[in-house]
Amino acid sequence: MNYSQKELDALWVVIRNHRNLFVGNYTGLIEVKFDLDIGLFKHSNKIAHQKAVKNMEAIVTDEIKKAIRILSSVDIRCHHLSCAADTGISNNSALCVHYEDQKERKFCALAIPGVNYVPSPETLCMLNRMYERVY
Repeated sequence: MNYSQKELDALWVVIRNHRNLFVGNYTGLIEVKFDLDIGLFKHSNKIAHQKAVKNMEAIVTDEIKKAIRILSSVDIRCHHLSCAADTGISNNSALCVHYEDQKERKFCALAIPGVNYVPSPETLCMLNRMYERVY
């Protein structure tokens, strides 16, 4: 992936006021290393979303401008880190945004590999404590 911080900041503006399923406060988005097999990720992402909601369309893109264009004209329901990737506070994560396309009358999940949240200092401290206990 090769995202500019300007693109990630623009994407954050589009999603930041919508429900985040991750506990804590976040101040933006950041590019992270993504070295998972992209084909396997796409397949796992599709299967996970079809299990969650029948007929949900799963979209994977590494084009931030395309994602912004799509998300700017739909009803965003929530966002989180994709369970088809790693969901920790480091690499191999993918941002996932769930939305309803009212024109097309369908629910969709748009995943962007190699994107993670920027936690507030308090949230980073909390997450570090949580991960220390788990691992």
